[in-house]
Parts: sequence; C-alpha cells; structure tokens
Amino acid sequence: MRVLYLCDFDLSRYSGKDRATRQKLRALSKCVEQLDCLSANSRFNKGFNVVLLDFKAFYFILKKRPDVFVSRGYAGFFSLVLCKVLRIKSVREIHSDPKDELQYLDKPKLVKLAIYVASHLSHFLDKNSDKRIFNHPLLKAWYESKYGWKTGNYFVYNGFSVDDLVEYEKYSCRKQFGFSDNVNYIAFTGSASYWHGVDYLVELQRELNRICSNVKIVCAGGKVPVELDPDKIIKNITPLDDVGCAKIICAADACILPVKDVRVSPGSPLKLYDYISHKKPVITQNDLVGYSDEVERYGCGLLVDFSEPKLAAFEIINFIDSIVLPEFDVTVFSWDSRMREWADIFRDSK
Repeated sequence: MRVLYLCDFDLSRYSGKDRATRQKLRALSKCVEQLDCLSANSRFNKGFNVVLLDFKAFYFILKKRPDVFVSRGYAGFFSLVLCKVLRIKSVREIHSDPKDELQYLDKPKLVKLAIYVASHLSHFLDKNSDKRIFNHPLLKAWYESKYGWKTGNYFVYNGFSVDDLVEYEKYSCRKQFGFSDNVNYIAFTGSASYWHGVDYLVELQRELNRICSNVKIVCAGGKVPVELDPDKIIKNITPLDDVGCAKIICAADACILPVKDVRVSPGSPLKLYDYISHKKPVITQNDLVGYSDEVERYGCGLLVDFSEPKLAAFEIINFIDSIVLPEFDVTVFSWDSRMREWADIFRDSK
C-alpha cells in the first residue's frame, strides 16, 4: 500500500504539532509499503502554500497513483477531485472544527475573516473524502451530528514516540532548575492558553499555598499571561524547548493537565503522552474524554475537578504523599500503536 500524506504546515519547524506529525509519519511508514509526504514551506504565505501543495499533490497522484491520499488542513482541493476520478481512496485527518475555534483565537478581524472563508474549503475536503480520522471521539460525534456524516468516520488518539523518548536523571534535572529538596513539584508543559485552563492552575496554587508550602506548580510550556496571574503565584520557567520540557518532566514529582471544556473538542493533548511516556503521575480533569479515560485506563494518575480548587488541592496533597503507580506498558500509547490503527482504517473497505 502506497500512501501520500499532504499537510499545509511546515514540518521542519520545532512546534509541538510539527514534532508530533514527524513522529506520526515515521511510525506510519512502518505500517505501509511506502509513504510519501508533501508539506508547506514556511517561507511562503499560507495561501500560496495551499495552491502550491495542491499542484504538487495533483501531479504526484497523476504520475505515481498512490493507493491512499491523506490530507490535513486547507490544501488538496483539485487533488481530491483527481482521486475521485482515478478511484484512489481519500482520507482526511481532522483535529478541530475551524469555525468553532475561531471565537477563541486572538487574531485581527481580517485574519479571522480569512480563516472563516478558508474553513469552507476545509469543510469541503472533510465532507467529500472517503474516510475521516478524528483525534477525539467528541469531535467525531460533533461532525456526525452537525453535518449528518454517518459513514467513514473513525477516531484515533494522539500518542508519543518511543524512538524519541529520553529519560534524564531526576536529581540532576532538579539541580539544573534550582528545585528545593523539600518541595514537591508538579509540572505543566502545555501552552498557557485559555482553553488549557491555566487560570485553574493559578487558583489551585493559591489554595495549595494556603494549606501547605511544599507543593509547587511549575509552568514550562509558555509564559502565563499577567492578567491570569498578576501576583505571579505560579513558578514560570519559560520558554523551554523539547529537551527543556523533557527535563522538567523528569525533575517533577508529578505532572498536571488542566483543561477548560469550552470547545467542540477538548483535544487529544500531546503533553499527556509526554507525561505518561516518562511514567510520571498525571493529575488531570475528571469526567472528560481524551483526558480522564486515558489516565483511568491504567491508573496512572489522579482525576480532580479543577473548577473546585479547594477540593482539588486537598486531593492533590494526599495523592503526592502516597504516590504508587502500577506497572503498565506505555507503548500502548505510542505512535506505532496508533498508526497501526490508521493502517487498518486505510484497508477497511467500508
């Protein structure tokens, strides 16, 4: 089976999305006979990249005739039409509904208008592909309910790369970051955005400070906005690259993953799998698919309600004092495992 993968962002960069996509494609290449990838060049603007990529993909499909064409983002209109003509299986990778996320983006009005217009192109590609792979069951359910798409829909969570996993020595990492021996540190390496619930961490640390003084939350994925933490309650170590975030995780006694359930899909957080892969206890939101179900499946952490900081603080203190994680196979969360699911979807004739 020969697969062509098309995405409209630059895979040579070092953002979490780019890194995860590279890892994903490396894992997918082990599950198919041949994998070819076309991605954007960050030197060009988005609109030009969409046109250029579609032209490249169209030519590739016409010449090489892959068995499966996978696309993500806004590129691939004419390529999809060609696939229909040549009876090549088309698959869309969907991580969000652009129209839903638009309200949470801090962008100028003209930029948001351009995204809204482009979302119609994305929707066309989603609708007319043979199969759709969502990264969250709630997102899949949303599309099925809102747009009436009842067939060709699947969901596969994100994962982590076994090949890229590096475990650093805990106490040397603690020394590097100036961590005290008598303090329990809880690390958060996600971006400090509204929908990640960073304001929950501020209120939680306030309660932890009121009860005791030896549990500290460290935010390493992005700078916490001043308006969310005017008193600088959260210990902020940022910006850190992939290596720095991995070292923070290794230095921590536990890791934390808040989230605001405000979007159609709360997402399948890459940082959750970074935490799990390092076998760190994970503290995350209870009763939220994509978070609590993954942690609960193997008993690898604590589920709390971040909207109740007083109760959550007590639960975390008790948890930190008596952490005992069961043995479990972290590779079930790996990209290798997830991409085997993708390959099965490609082969599914339904």
